[in-house]
Amino acid sequence: MKIFISRIIPAAGRQLLLDAGHQITEHAEKRPLTQEELLHYCASQDGFLSVGHSGLNETFFRRCSQLRGVALMSAGYDQVD
Repeated sequence: MKIFISRIIPAAGRQLLLDAGHQITEHAEKRPLTQEELLHYCASQDGFLSVGHSGLNETFFRRCSQLRGVALMSAGYDQVD
């Protein structure tokens, strides 16, 4: 499964995904992604790990409907509509 991660995660988490056979792409810059960047990166992925506040709204879920899974690595879920 190809997974996009919106920020760098701890090495142990990254290794768990790799050991499970997943291909991962991490957004390595310190700045948050714009909505268009997030849509672009997730368009070709099977899964998305949202780290922090990504603003997952109706547009995101409509345009990234191919995603088989979305996970949050944050406190709360108020950024998901």
